[in-house]
Amino acid sequence: MLVSDFFGLVKLTPQLKKMQMERTLNFNDLPQAMAEVLDRLEEIQKKVDLLSTSSNHEPELMGADDAAEFLHIAKPTLYNKIHNRSIPHFKFGGKLLFRKSDLMEFLETGIVKTRNQMSADAETEVDYLLAKTFQKRRKK
Repeated sequence: MLVSDFFGLVKLTPQLKKMQMERTLNFNDLPQAMAEVLDRLEEIQKKVDLLSTSSNHEPELMGADDAAEFLHIAKPTLYNKIHNRSIPHFKFGGKLLFRKSDLMEFLETGIVKTRNQMSADAETEVDYLLAKTFQKRRKK
């Protein structure tokens, strides 16, 4: 079966229903079939994301105490980062507030890359610079 109705989440198009009924797929049908499958997969992903965010009972906004605990840092360190404007925050009614999603992004910017990741990034950069240099020489 090419694509099935995944727990009622995906509605098959008439063309895919026809292909499913015939259970045959020729080479010419592949691009269209793959496009349909990818579209349906994207729909499923959106629904899964919606379900996962709606089932998450943690509050999106938090105060300074909760933010410091979430980040595993001392409260004075948090205030220092606020003063230096190195951490996303806002004030509402004179109270400091933080979005959990902003704090997650803040944490992810500090991820230390492995040696393999740094090596791959360096190779990509070198390839880019060599290609750019070669293009400049060809224009002259």
